[in-house]
Amino acid sequence: MQVRFLYLVHYIVAAVFAASFTAAASSKDTCKVARIGVFPSWPPHYVHTKSSFEGPLVDYVSQMLQSLDIEAQALPVKPAGRLLRDMENGDVDIILAGLYSKERAQMYHLSGPLFSNTYGLIYRKDLGLVPLSEASILTFVLYRDRPVMEKIKAKGPTIIEIETLKQAAQLLEDRRADYIYSNLENMEMDYVNLGNPPGQLGVHPEFITKNSAHMTINRKWACADKIPEIDAYFDRTPYVNPALVRQ
Repeated sequence: MQVRFLYLVHYIVAAVFAASFTAAASSKDTCKVARIGVFPSWPPHYVHTKSSFEGPLVDYVSQMLQSLDIEAQALPVKPAGRLLRDMENGDVDIILAGLYSKERAQMYHLSGPLFSNTYGLIYRKDLGLVPLSEASILTFVLYRDRPVMEKIKAKGPTIIEIETLKQAAQLLEDRRADYIYSNLENMEMDYVNLGNPPGQLGVHPEFITKNSAHMTINRKWACADKIPEIDAYFDRTPYVNPALVRQ
């Protein structure tokens, strides 16, 4: 999966969140800090602004690391591809919530899963399913899946890439898109925020996929010997997926 939004500022957590990530000044050669690589906002699990980075997943990971006497250091928000390159270079210890793939599972340790989401061609139920050969499909770059998109393109629709979930929800609301290829749970939240009742969006039955998000750990991390304890924490205290707006 691809993500964008490159920010050049460091994100700190608002003081109201006691278990939030805090900046740390520790040597990366000692097991005292976890440098956390994060994607742009992924509601309902976490959100960020220019001055804060917070949410239930942030709290969960912070508390887990604190139980191991490890301080979490939130790095600047980057797209997925940049985060993975940084991890390969040894500049990132943990990716907060990386999507599963066989290749990734071979390269890194995947703890969890934290949660799973539904992906596919999202449409307005009141407008019904438009034939794909006649449809305009706007793909949200964060959740674009290249193999799936190739299958969709073979059906002949017009495909345009867009930037944000809010933009995608508005285009769907304004009937300027027949489908959005995205994450149903997050898209529905933004659609509801436009004033619509929940349960108004569906996913085309031909292109429904599920993907799980895992805490992705660099095996070269100075604290890699803590991985069994991290997994034990997941087993004892699983992350609770926040209540979604779907009914």
